[in-house]
Amino acid sequence: MSLALTQYVVAVALRDSASQLAAYLVGSLGTRNMGHVMVIVVALALLIPGVVALSHRLTPMDLGDDLATSLNGSATGARAKAIVLSVALAAAAVSVAGPIAFVALSAPHIARRLTRQPGPNLTASAVVGAIIMLSADFLVQHVPAFDGLPVGVITAGVGGVYLGYLLVSRWRRSSAGA
Repeated sequence: MSLALTQYVVAVALRDSASQLAAYLVGSLGTRNMGHVMVIVVALALLIPGVVALSHRLTPMDLGDDLATSLNGSATGARAKAIVLSVALAAAAVSVAGPIAFVALSAPHIARRLTRQPGPNLTASAVVGAIIMLSADFLVQHVPAFDGLPVGVITAGVGGVYLGYLLVSRWRRSSAGA
């Protein structure tokens, strides 16, 4: 329903700005300036201390809520705080660049494979996500075939292939065990 409303607004109400809005809806870094950077800097300055303070309480949650509660206090409270911080960070990023596909899906999985550590590795996930974004932006700026494309198109293409790989590898693992 909201997709239909968004498409209506793009097609009818914003005919002059439709291309800019379409680029935003896919996710683009092309027309961002220092004002946009300041939005991210302020959001990071306000939210990252909370993420760092909470990160040690998230690792035991892989072992289950009962054990996490006995080790660190309320698992439900830690989960609620993590969700609020995650939503606020995602909202800041989306407000600046638009919804860029597959970065949030692929970065934690790639980071976990690189670090080989159990549990959420927030620092490695953030670094891998930044590398994915920088790589996509580099392709858009320096490869003539991708010139003018929003970075969201590049990340969606690569992310779609990665999602296919994850699904096939999980399917093979489950088939081998059956």
